Amino acid sequence: NDMEKPYPEIPLETMKINHLSGNLVSEATPPNLIKEEVFASYSIPIDLDKTREYTSRIGGKNTQFVLDLHSQKPDMPNWEEPVQDWLRQHPKFISSNGAVKAASDSLLDIFSRDRDRITGILTPPNRNIIVRSGMSAPKVAFLSPRDGGTIAPGKLDVTFAVSGRLDIEKIELFFDDQLITTDSMPPWKKSITIPASIKQGSTHTLEAVATDVAGNVGIEKIEVSIQPDTDGPEIVFLGPVPQQRIPIRSRVDALVSVQDYQSNVRVVEFLLDDVSIATLQSPPYRHTLWTGEDLGQHTLVVKAWDANNNMSERSIPLYFEREKILAPRDPEITNLKNYRQSVSVDITVPNPEKIEWIELRVFLDGTNIKTERIDTPLKFTQLQILKPGTGDGIIELWTKSKGQEAKPISQKEVKF
Repeated sequence: NDMEKPYPEIPLETMKINHLSGNLVSEATPPNLIKEEVFASYSIPIDLDKTREYTSRIGGKNTQFVLDLHSQKPDMPNWEEPVQDWLRQHPKFISSNGAVKAASDSLLDIFSRDRDRITGILTPPNRNIIVRSGMSAPKVAFLSPRDGGTIAPGKLDVTFAVSGRLDIEKIELFFDDQLITTDSMPPWKKSITIPASIKQGSTHTLEAVATDVAGNVGIEKIEVSIQPDTDGPEIVFLGPVPQQRIPIRSRVDALVSVQDYQSNVRVVEFLLDDVSIATLQSPPYRHTLWTGEDLGQHTLVVKAWDANNNMSERSIPLYFEREKILAPRDPEITNLKNYRQSVSVDITVPNPEKIEWIELRVFLDGTNIKTERIDTPLKFTQLQILKPGTGDGIIELWTKSKGQEAKPISQKEVKF
């Protein structure tokens, strides 16, 4: 029976290649471009890497290099000609026998800036990387510290906003052109140390380099100066909002964004009417409020301290009101508010005694990226969902009634 025959074993070999060209490593291959990959015996690369003197922003600066660039189909004029036209339009490059030499700037820097203007499809030879017209390089931006701002000696949290059409492989952080740390997984946040020996008042550059899985590069550079840290963290309420009216006997998420642009956040404290209810030492800074039965106005206070013991404080008034009478019906998402960094989701459960649990499922571009379950729900719940990225989102409410199967019961679309 042919169906019972095992598949033949295909020998596999691990080879070192230049991850940009796909060719076998040679003596001239820069160490930061060497990558080990597993190949089937019939697909092992046979060409040696021809890269010479390669150094980009990813590994340093001010070094020339030579790297072949062609379209995915170099024998087809409508694919290859736009690539060569782009090369001819840049006087900083010397093109000879299909090779391109960068005279000063990094080819990756210039190539990523001009990628959207190229009408062909580009790839280094032997690489299954297709860069189509209009496909942008990844975008990276500093959230903290700020461009033109100040930082203090000691620990410093550096955070980034990163987006791209392809998955991000890594982010590299440079201080005055020196690579100091690399990150390969979100959340994109790194803690670094600014030496106490750095002169106060001196100006320095921070540069973030984001590389996606296809080798496309996005770069952001900011300038900061060294100054003593005298300011506490910045506190922004994401939910609830000031003067919000909340039914008693409810579950409500209190969520704040806390950033310190000169050092890092050490601790965040939540207080309700001057009574401490939570102390958090790492984000997300979120705490669940159970409103009880105390009607009237209340004050939600958040205090935050940085690494240098500077403190800041923000507060908002809230109003606890009587429960609303809900007509007998299924649980549902009754309101959804889209804020800058979060989405506020109101859920009502008319007969909570009949429900074992409710579950909120968050989808981004069709992928379930977050699920949050609440056992023994109350009549009113407000959840604060940090935005998971950018794109088209859907928030689904699932419920599990006693003696029944779990099922989706309410859905809202949202733009993240």
